[in-house]
Amino acid sequence: MGFYAIIPFQTLARVFTILITHLVTEKGLDMSRIVKGISNMQIKSLKPKDKEFCIYDGGGLQLTVKKSGSKVFEFRYKSPMTKKYQKITLGKYPILSLAKAREKRFDLQKQLFEGVDPKLKRDDNIKKIKDIVPGFKTFMKSDLAPSTYKRNCGVIDRDILRYFGERDIRDIDRFDIANFLMDINSRGVNHTVKLAHNLCKRIWRYSLALGYVEHNVPNDVDRLAIIPQVASKNFAHTTSPQKLKRLLCDIVRSDITPIVKLALLFSAHTFLRPYNVRFLRWDEIDFKKKMITIELEKMKTRRAHLVPLSKEVIEILKKAKEINHTEEYVFKTPRGKIMSDATMNRALERLGYKGKQTAHGFRHTASTILHENIYIHGIISDAIERQLAHVEGGTAGVYNKAEHITERIELMQWWSAFLHSLCPATVFP
Repeated sequence: MGFYAIIPFQTLARVFTILITHLVTEKGLDMSRIVKGISNMQIKSLKPKDKEFCIYDGGGLQLTVKKSGSKVFEFRYKSPMTKKYQKITLGKYPILSLAKAREKRFDLQKQLFEGVDPKLKRDDNIKKIKDIVPGFKTFMKSDLAPSTYKRNCGVIDRDILRYFGERDIRDIDRFDIANFLMDINSRGVNHTVKLAHNLCKRIWRYSLALGYVEHNVPNDVDRLAIIPQVASKNFAHTTSPQKLKRLLCDIVRSDITPIVKLALLFSAHTFLRPYNVRFLRWDEIDFKKKMITIELEKMKTRRAHLVPLSKEVIEILKKAKEINHTEEYVFKTPRGKIMSDATMNRALERLGYKGKQTAHGFRHTASTILHENIYIHGIISDAIERQLAHVEGGTAGVYNKAEHITERIELMQWWSAFLHSLCPATVFP
């Protein structure tokens, strides 16, 4: 007679029941999830519903189908330490296959049998936001113009690190992100909310690539559903030739610092972004070829930019040379410092143009007037946009590499002559 003949069937059943109960209560296995396994065909056939739902593979492994249609493997178990149910995200299907998800389940079950809570064990490898940010900043720096990089770092340091710096990135959920964005908005800086949200998405995408997280949580937050969008405002500017005439003459006749005065006139004639004016170097100017070449690293579009020099602009630069001939930068201040981003705007404010004109606003002024006068100067809109350093998006931007340099040389001379006709003293006597 065999062993099973000696022990009654009822006794074996009783022992089996006690063993399973022990595993469920002491080792963290969820009995309700010990079910028939799922198949790849079944997973592929699943369609999203109005609410997310789960199907179960047994042993704590489940596949959650989000409303967006994404399918995520999760492991649900009862902590042997806290006796509370926990859930760990394993990965997104099909990046994580069913077979690999089952392997992960087996590894997690082994930890449970050893009395270890897998989620608590992860604390040995905490990935705090403050530890991730330095690497992200290094990566981000290679892809942005210096001014944009500086602005982004400001939001990261002032807002993201203040709110999330000490948090493990894996423990931050979409509700945390939503509360973070509403906190920024409550401080009256709505214009920062969008940038902060986009930077969070980029930090999580960076972390996802490095394996710190399995999902880009900030992508789950619909910012416009919780924070009203504020209409963007253009930089203050004038498009009236009469008002522009008064502005130019006010600049020329003012007693503001000569190098600041020259920087403002140069901005009006070239309509460069203020950053490119402030950091313009003498070695970027070729007086023989009558051309400024700004390297791509300094451009917002990450594309080298050419600025044809009109006769009037050459005179402005010669005057600046008399003041700063020993300096590296064209418009360096008398104290030997690079002009700050507020210097030109403050000068305009002192002249009475607060809320009426900014240094950046010269770009809007030039764009409007040049487009309105195409029938006079005859230069195509594409050349105007290229001189503004605007780049088309999408496929057109990829394939259209036309520089229109001949037209732009003519355009810049026409524009300078137009400004000179408004105020003949736009160059110092």
